Amino acid sequence: MSAHLGAMLKRLDPRLAIEVYEAAPELARESSDGWNNAGTGHAGLCELNYTPPPAVAGAPVDVAKAVEIFARFEQSRRADLWSGIGLACAYAGACDERGLTEVFGAAEEFQPDLAQGAAFAAKARLRAGNLVPHTEHACQAFCNMSARDAAHRLASLQRLFNQTNLLVVTPSAPTFSANTIMSSTKAAA
Repeated sequence: MSAHLGAMLKRLDPRLAIEVYEAAPELARESSDGWNNAGTGHAGLCELNYTPPPAVAGAPVDVAKAVEIFARFEQSRRADLWSGIGLACAYAGACDERGLTEVFGAAEEFQPDLAQGAAFAAKARLRAGNLVPHTEHACQAFCNMSARDAAHRLASLQRLFNQTNLLVVTPSAPTFSANTIMSSTKAAA
């Protein structure tokens, strides 16, 4: 588990006691490469190691390294990766508004997954009572709706799936369809 994920969990539930242990011979080697940590919480690049801040304030965020790493994964994993970067952008505030536009464009066919991650972040922040401007900006950029609306739509869809047993988990299918978050949002814009 990453320190960033631990911090996010602690903010969601301050009662958590989180202990971190390094099992590798060197400190933080697991998170030093996108391929090495493919099966961990780093898979969504929440660390933002691969999206360095722009050298000049206001310049677009360089997502090229993240996009290159994503391309090395099997097609079936890429939706989860883009959802993770949507979560990072909306929860941690990884990008300014110009950077959000850059990320959205780079996501291409994974834009619904990016929106799903932003909606998850909005729901978590709303639940914790700490909705912040960068979550709002990311939801507007990725979901074409407010953070509050994205969180409520996600919660409604999750309730619907739970009530109707529509949620089918198979190794080859996602457990939640990101397209439902973006349905009638970007297309209607």
